[in-house]
Amino acid sequence: MNRSSAVGFLFVCLVISPASFALDSSDLLFHLSFDNGIAPDFARGSGEPALGGDPLAVFGEQGKATGGAVKSLDDAQRRIVEGIIGKGYLFGSKGSTLEYFTGEHGRRGCDEMYGLKQNFLGDTGTISMWIKPLTNSNNQTHLYFRMDAPGGVAQIGRNHYQSHFFTVRDNIGSDLPLKDWMNLVMTWRKGELRGYVSGYPGGVVSMIGLAPPTLPAKFYIAAAGMRSAEFCKKEWEDDVIMDELQIFRRALTPEEVRSLFERGHTTTEFPSGANPKPILLKPQREFAVTTLAAPKIPTPIEIDGKLDDWKNVPVHGGFVETRLGVLDSDPGTMRVAVDDTTLYLAYECEVDKSIQADPTHVWYPVGEFKADAHERDSNVLGDDHVAFLLNGPHQYAFCFNAKGVMLDRRDGDTGWNGNVKWVGRSDFTNWTVEMSIPLAELDLKPGQAVGCNVLRSWKLFKSARNTLCTDIHAASGPWQPDARWRSGFH
Repeated sequence: MNRSSAVGFLFVCLVISPASFALDSSDLLFHLSFDNGIAPDFARGSGEPALGGDPLAVFGEQGKATGGAVKSLDDAQRRIVEGIIGKGYLFGSKGSTLEYFTGEHGRRGCDEMYGLKQNFLGDTGTISMWIKPLTNSNNQTHLYFRMDAPGGVAQIGRNHYQSHFFTVRDNIGSDLPLKDWMNLVMTWRKGELRGYVSGYPGGVVSMIGLAPPTLPAKFYIAAAGMRSAEFCKKEWEDDVIMDELQIFRRALTPEEVRSLFERGHTTTEFPSGANPKPILLKPQREFAVTTLAAPKIPTPIEIDGKLDDWKNVPVHGGFVETRLGVLDSDPGTMRVAVDDTTLYLAYECEVDKSIQADPTHVWYPVGEFKADAHERDSNVLGDDHVAFLLNGPHQYAFCFNAKGVMLDRRDGDTGWNGNVKWVGRSDFTNWTVEMSIPLAELDLKPGQAVGCNVLRSWKLFKSARNTLCTDIHAASGPWQPDARWRSGFH
């Protein structure tokens, strides 16, 4: 079969070409994007904010004057503003401080059954956040992150001389311009503390870390300004925005830290001493248009969940973790094919070797996949699931859990049920899904352009939100009409 007859159409997708970092979703302990208010998007420990406390009281009267932590979710919601990736959090005025638990307390912030149940580790770790000082930034002390541990303080912030600091027992100082978005990262491990600004090293000192079990019950972020000196501004006002707070279980490498900065797709200017030309800190990896060829097959594929008919169809893999912007340790793959009348899609994910080696379910009693939904159009999104997304004349989503239950939508309408044939199945070896749908059902003809993406949401064995081909900088979710994935088949 020659190339011209083999290619039925092309998927053209916005993708990132990430380096293969060791960093993946298993390293993340806590993630707060503010896209869902002040509730963490992911937390291995407690997934609930601690409301109404007074964490700055340790500073005496100047701390008590800040108004304590946010009193209610409604109080916090009015502070949700535009961030660098989706929404951010406006703070600095009285009562803006947010407080969270380091370990378990109430509802957990993830469905993982087998992993850690901590939001913070003391002996090694990384804290990353995006900060934007506003034009009204003042000289009050601003604590972006702080944890008062018995074994020493861990903090990132800005003092009344408007110099930034990174602290885990020892301290790194950095004079930064109070403008534009900055990605501030602090890593620590035995013998070393490092600070980074927008992907670049900001300093390193020797230190001994916070040895467990010295962790306190809580940490706090986005604190109200403090009048830590007589010359500090007397009035409180909101003058900083925070976005994308992430805490990791280990000290990330410089290359991994840089990948966090590159998620922001922003260029930051910094003064360079006596040199009048500022230093430009900008991403080195960019998004590019990539095309996936869908071969035209001579005979229809039998939809039976076995994937026997797909042997001559190219396999596509390499899922990117959307919260981190790097390749995840995700074995999932997808395939796409077409004939004169029908579109075919397939997905396969091998079960982790540790679970395959546990056939009597001693260590992993419920297996790898969460699959509680049992009926079409039920809560498949609450399970481990894979979703095929198409964006042509309409936006289509076909989402499957590991039991083969499907949720399908057209333009967000769950009342629409497409003429889909599908089979999904899973066991202790692998999970497969295959589906077919007439092109006419999608209002498409061979030669038209259509956007495509494949999403994989992990819940039980690990927690990850992975995408095959999309602009991971897009703030919109996969079900939203302005999500930035688009392309075409010809």
